[in-house]
Amino acid sequence: ELAALEAYLLKIKPGCDFITENLDGRITARVKESQSLKDATALLKGSPVYRQAMEEQHQEDLGECKGICEKSEDHVDCKACIGKTSVPGYCASHPATAGC
Repeated sequence: ELAALEAYLLKIKPGCDFITENLDGRITARVKESQSLKDATALLKGSPVYRQAMEEQHQEDLGECKGICEKSEDHVDCKACIGKTSVPGYCASHPATAGC
């Protein structure tokens, strides 16, 4: 059993050595890859198509409150509509909101 274990360890040693010998290079490559993905994400999110899609989704998310929120999404009328509550009810818990 000991001989089998030693033979197995000798068999996998080249793979282990490869990993330890190339660890710094793999770490450097991973950092570069992560930064490249962040850069690509920023580039995509900055594109006009992405911004338009996000705005369309936001308008859709406003649902029945879209008309109310056209003036200002910071106004209590919009906030109360989105929260599915009354304006006085919203103002009771958020008195600093514009329009309260």
